[in-house]
This record gives sequence, C-alpha cells and structure tokens, in this order.
Amino acid sequence: MDGHALTRASTIGPLVDVIDRDGGSVARVFRAADLPVRLVERPEMLVPLAFQTRLVVAAAREIGDDLLPVRLSAAAGTAGLGAYAGHVLGAPTLGAAIAIGNALVHRILQSATVTRLERRGATVRWLYRVDAALDAGRAENELLAVGYILAMLRRFAGSGWTPIRVELPGPPPPARAAIEQGFAAPLAEGPDAAVVFPADLLDVAGPGPATDPDAAALPAPHDLPSRVRAMVDLAMLDGAPRRERVAAWLGLSTRTMQRRLADDGLAFAALLAAVRADRAADLLGRGATVADVAFDLGYSDPAHFARAFRAWTGRPPSSFRAGRRPRRPAGP
Repeated sequence: MDGHALTRASTIGPLVDVIDRDGGSVARVFRAADLPVRLVERPEMLVPLAFQTRLVVAAAREIGDDLLPVRLSAAAGTAGLGAYAGHVLGAPTLGAAIAIGNALVHRILQSATVTRLERRGATVRWLYRVDAALDAGRAENELLAVGYILAMLRRFAGSGWTPIRVELPGPPPPARAAIEQGFAAPLAEGPDAAVVFPADLLDVAGPGPATDPDAAALPAPHDLPSRVRAMVDLAMLDGAPRRERVAAWLGLSTRTMQRRLADDGLAFAALLAAVRADRAADLLGRGATVADVAFDLGYSDPAHFARAFRAWTGRPPSSFRAGRRPRRPAGP
C-alpha cells in the first residue's frame, strides 16, 4: 500500500467558489488541511491525496454540507479530471474509453489508485479503489470519485442517463436519499465504490473528437526525489518551503526523508534550489519582474533572489529576463 499517494489539484473542482457562495472561510479551510490556497491557480499541480481529502472534509464541515463531494464533482464535470478526461473522452467507444482510463488513472491522474471494469452477465461495474492510507475522508473521496465516473459515463450516454445503481462500501450513509438525488441514481452497498450499468452501453460511440492532451506522468512510488520536487513546488505557493512540511505531505518524518535522499546522493537543499531555479527561469521567460519572481519563490528580498539566481545560472535575473524577451522586428 502506497501511504503517500498524489493526485491533481483539479480534482477538488470549484471548491473555493462553493465555500465563498455558502459563506465559509476559504483561508480557514485550507489552513485546517495544511494546503496553500493558491493551489487552485495551478490545477495541474500534484497534491497529497490524504491532504486533499482533508481539504474536502474541512470544507464540508465549514459550510455544513455532507454532500459537498457530490456537488463538487457535478459542478466540475469532466473538466475536473484535466488531461485524463481528454484521453478518455477521445476514445471511439465507451468500452475503449474505460480501458484507456483504467490504464492511465495511476499514471497521470492519481497514484495508488485502481479503476477496473467487471462484467457480470448483462451488466458491468466500473469500480474505483484507493490502495493508500487515508486517515480521514475516504468516504468523501469515494463520493467525489463516483461523481466523476458518472460525469464521464454521461458524456457518452447523455446527460439524463441513469445507471442501474451506484455502489458504496459499508452500510448506507445517513444522507442516502440526498446522495441518490445528487447522483440521480439509486444507491446500494458494494465491496468498492462503483457504478453499475448495462453492458451494451460499452458499444456507444464517444463524444469525440480524439485528442492527445499533454499530461506529465506522476512520479513513481519509489522515486522519492521526484516526489520531493513535486511537494517543494506545491510548498512554494506559500512562500519558502520547509522540509518538515514537505516530509509530512509525503507521509515521512523529516529525518527519514533526508536519509532516503542521502541514499540517492541527494540533499533537500539541492532539490529546493533546482525547483526554484526551474520555476524562476519559467517565470522570467514569461515576462515576470524580478521582484514578482522573488516573492513567488519565497524570498523576502529581491536582492537575495538575485544572488541565488546568479549562483544557479551564472547570470543575473535581469539579463536572463531581457534575453528571453522576443526581439522586435527591425524597423525601416
């Protein structure tokens, strides 16, 4: 079992809008989940799944809405799945789409996750399971996932389509009737979160056209340096990254993280510098000011950032920025 699974920030859907609309405090919710508010600006960013579920739980508690995961997936639709949905929806048939989705889910959308199609006579079950430790929020995560499965199925079958049933593990939840209304589907107990529907739907043509959207692969479970880099990138949304926070996001103690990095001949400080250098080059290349880049990377003073950037690249950031600007065509 992968104790520190990662997922895409896009899967939280329009969380901030819902909290604002219902009179809650966005800052308090993100603080309770120990995640940067600014991650909503970077939907492709990787987030620790356990902390994403904490975020949804904290938001539901903040606004007093146990059906929040159902509402989020319905509001986001397939757009909440980013490039993953592009691959799935471009398939020629629903059966082909599910096969693509099952192969890609743990590669580009969410690690430590299994989706599988099971056929039982004239019906099929498209199930979802997370093979990772979730201290809290597993039920909320399953509701969110089922909502996204329904959104994808309805892109093929039509917005008014109703499955045979939705299955959730464990006894029926107290809000069963409300969940059924939100999903527009009957609810039953099952071994996994799943949507059950007629097998002949697998031959339905896709909404098309076929696409091949870019999607960076998730770091492999054993690739700690890449996982640390991803979490450093996330932490920079809140300023200067702290190694204790990065380690906690990965389900590790600070000492264990540093020891395992040392086993690979690496150090946290070197990975932090590499992420900052890449981020700085990207922002400067897109025309950001030196002061804005310094703030974005967690430096309190542009001069400190300028010295660090020169150490990384051998050039001052001002000249790097000028060198990346598109040249004006020669005039008469």
